Amino acid sequence: MSASELKIPKETLPVRMRVRGGVEWDGDLFLDACSPFHAGPQGLVEFLNQPARFFPVRMPGGEVRLVAKREVVFVCLPTESAERFGLASASGSRAPARLELVDGVTITGEVDLADADVGLPRAIDALN
Repeated sequence: MSASELKIPKETLPVRMRVRGGVEWDGDLFLDACSPFHAGPQGLVEFLNQPARFFPVRMPGGEVRLVAKREVVFVCLPTESAERFGLASASGSRAPARLELVDGVTITGEVDLADADVGLPRAIDALN
């Protein structure tokens, strides 16, 4: 068996992330090409909710870092990445948002509420 036959197919997803201590960077996450839960590639939420405590990120210079999931403050999916991977919401269920994090950072953008349970009484209940 060749080394290429032993590889698990992955899709790279460009993201912007911030970890504790205020360090922020752009990088690529490695998502599964086939999701075990639905047809098509693994989604970002699926990836972040896996039980693994660490995940690799390819930095702009090409080096790969292991990131402890508990140290991640946020992962932001740029609009270009969402559109390229078909992850942009077509439902129109987007709402402007301004999130103030516990470390004092404010994030502004939009929240996609397409998958939110309509019975949830608060916007925070729709956030993962």
